[in-house]
Amino acid sequence: GLEWDDAAGVELCEALRYAHAHGGLTKLKGLGLGFNKLGDGFVTSFVALLDEGGLAGVETLGLYRNAISEQGMQELAAAIARGGLPSCSGLWLGRNPGSAAPVEEAAEQRGGMRVDG
Repeated sequence: GLEWDDAAGVELCEALRYAHAHGGLTKLKGLGLGFNKLGDGFVTSFVALLDEGGLAGVETLGLYRNAISEQGMQELAAAIARGGLPSCSGLWLGRNPGSAAPVEEAAEQRGGMRVDG
């Protein structure tokens, strides 16, 4: 990983939001952000991107080995329950401080998404 922290993660989300607003993410199918130090500040910005319809075509997302707490997992679960990441079939969340259980539950209720927590 690049050892990105929350500040770097927020910057990444801003860049992704800009790209989404200008049609630049339509071909993005996978996003690997594992082995970093991304935490709840990143998740808040990431969820804002998802709520805008960003990353709608992403099929796989890796957020394993980061610093996402219980609160961050709850935020991510709520975004998935609202329809975020509609094309995602694989989400990797292992080795974060927070339990992936809420995300697993949201994914199960929606169907079609495997969560590895």
